[in-house]
Amino acid sequence: MKKSPLKLLRNVINNALNLKDGVYQIFEHCNLPLHHNHDEQQIHSTTLVRKNKSVHKTNGRRKG
Repeated sequence: MKKSPLKLLRNVINNALNLKDGVYQIFEHCNLPLHHNHDEQQIHSTTLVRKNKSVHKTNGRRKG
């Protein structure tokens, strides 16, 4: 069953209103980055190593 366009629009407006305070904080603190890609890239290799070790251990247990 399809939702009515007005109900979808109402949901979008309500979601925007719920996010309003967070969005306005961006304007109040202009030096805050809008993304955290740099931080994620810094921990990416560590995360991959940990993930690969976990997969290797799991696969080893299944065969054993």
